[in-house]
Amino acid sequence: MENNHVRVLKALSLKSPRTSRELADAVGAWPGRTPHLAAVRVNAILDVEQRRGHVARAGFTRSNYKNVHAFLWKITPAGQAWLEAEPWTQRGRNLSARKARAIRNRAWDSALIEYLDREARAHDWSHETPAAERKAAICQMRAMGCTLQAIADVFGITGEYVRLIQQGHMVRNGKSIPVGSDSLTRREGHLVFTEKEKP
Repeated sequence: MENNHVRVLKALSLKSPRTSRELADAVGAWPGRTPHLAAVRVNAILDVEQRRGHVARAGFTRSNYKNVHAFLWKITPAGQAWLEAEPWTQRGRNLSARKARAIRNRAWDSALIEYLDREARAHDWSHETPAAERKAAICQMRAMGCTLQAIADVFGITGEYVRLIQQGHMVRNGKSIPVGSDSLTRREGHLVFTEKEKP
């Protein structure tokens, strides 16, 4: 799959040296842009390819833009070898594999959400669920690959609190407080991490 970098290098390999304005006209990959903005985009590409060692500056010439000197660019032997090796074709195959993997992941995520919805309805899960049962359910869901936010939506809590429940403790004022046990209280719909006074 050819991208703009490959098109610019191919245009430069056909005729070298060239200015960025000439390359922008040769590539023509930016419909709707003014010639100046297309040249700016080509300059950004050439800067990247110069750091990679694929192009180099070959002096400068007068441009038609307010009598400013424009750099001339040429392709290097390393850039020519990169073009002949055609590594971007492998990128196209990798892209199609990533797309297929993303489709499978979306289907798996949808199945997980449906499963979580069924389980939440069956067990009547909420923020009032007993701590031991909630922690066991959270650990099981995490093992299945559910995200913290998906689990948090089931129990009506935050994703950070789900992470703390799975971790088992939190640190406040230098003290390790167990999370998901009787040492935590809930007040006005928000989790308040306070250690209850011991009798």
